[in-house]
Amino acid sequence: MNIKKIETKGVQEKKRRTRNFLIGMVLVLIMVFSTAGYAIDVAISNQGQKAQTVKYNGIQFNKDANGFWDFQYNGQKFITTYNPLELNGTKATTGLTLATYKGQVLYYEYNQSQDGAREVLTNLWDLNQIPLRTMRACLSDDCPVDAPVKSCTNDHIISFRTPIGNEAERVYKEDNCVFIVAKDNNQVKYSDAFLYGLLGI
Repeated sequence: MNIKKIETKGVQEKKRRTRNFLIGMVLVLIMVFSTAGYAIDVAISNQGQKAQTVKYNGIQFNKDANGFWDFQYNGQKFITTYNPLELNGTKATTGLTLATYKGQVLYYEYNQSQDGAREVLTNLWDLNQIPLRTMRACLSDDCPVDAPVKSCTNDHIISFRTPIGNEAERVYKEDNCVFIVAKDNNQVKYSDAFLYGLLGI
């Protein structure tokens, strides 16, 4: 038969404090090592990513950690998917500038992919608030969404659509409308070309 040794309250309190101290130290060590491990992991993953910078027409384009190109132009920040050198000659000369949309309501229309619209609106509205506001619209009455019908003679509209039949990919202007016509996988490229055209880059 085992007889348990009788301990005084002082001895029990000392054991309890020692146990709590050890548990606390183990938790502190876990936190320190997990933080150190995370820092080492981030440092190792960042080693392989060299900062990419491209200069074009005196403007410096910096590739961020997400693969987007950011640059400053006349004190405004822009973020694009492609830098001008990556467009491989894709041009969008419409004769328009940022001033065209300054303080105006800018309508946009797209039929399938909204990637091109997102690229343009992120830069004109989200980052720089150039238009007064933006709103989805339709150019015809057979609109697949609940949006107002607008016209190229009275409103500023950017229409993003895929080519019809053998129609070539391009960006063109008709009255106050700009049409960005490209296959879904090229919508962003032509949208970036349009943005660079607006900026005169």
